[in-house]
Amino acid sequence: MPQEVVMAVETRAKKTRRTKSLITLPAIACKISVSRLKELQQHGTSLAVCRKLADTGETRTSGEGNCTRYGYDLNGILIRMFSSAKMKFDEESKQVVVPEKLRNSVNAGYS
Repeated sequence: MPQEVVMAVETRAKKTRRTKSLITLPAIACKISVSRLKELQQHGTSLAVCRKLADTGETRTSGEGNCTRYGYDLNGILIRMFSSAKMKFDEESKQVVVPEKLRNSVNAGYS
């Protein structure tokens, strides 16, 4: 079985304070299956708006030219796709949308 790698997401504020590079965590530290993550994403009330936006394909644009849209990856995992006016034209970051029940444990891995 190939070893997978999970990367941390870094905010602009944290990046300015950064003294070390991002931590790369092995996937084995993650103790949740894909099916369980999908289930929590589907039933989490805090993600209702995200699911609706993913289903409609609507893109939200801020006054600064930042675009956010939601969708599903090939495994059916809810993801957020973000592009900024400051990024290259075709550059887009993708982030897994973390259900509320998992946020504390996910954030604990990066503190």
